[in-house]
Amino acid sequence: ESEGPRRAGVSSFGISGTNAHVIVEEAPPVEAEGQEVAAGPALPWLLSARSADALRAQAAQLLGVIEREDAPEPGEVAAA
Repeated sequence: ESEGPRRAGVSSFGISGTNAHVIVEEAPPVEAEGQEVAAGPALPWLLSARSADALRAQAAQLLGVIEREDAPEPGEVAAA
């Protein structure tokens, strides 16, 4: 790891004589916060598949996830 933020210079030289140069710097680090989950009576859980059989398989897989002891909250499923 370096001591400070990473920086880079980008130059552009146009055929008509236009020159441009910019220096970019990485953004400061931020701690990720948990995503707020929408509250409400109903949240959509969207599934898609190329066939009815594949859609049933997707639904069965989702059911397996939400029946686990460490299952995500319904809002987390909707946001995913």
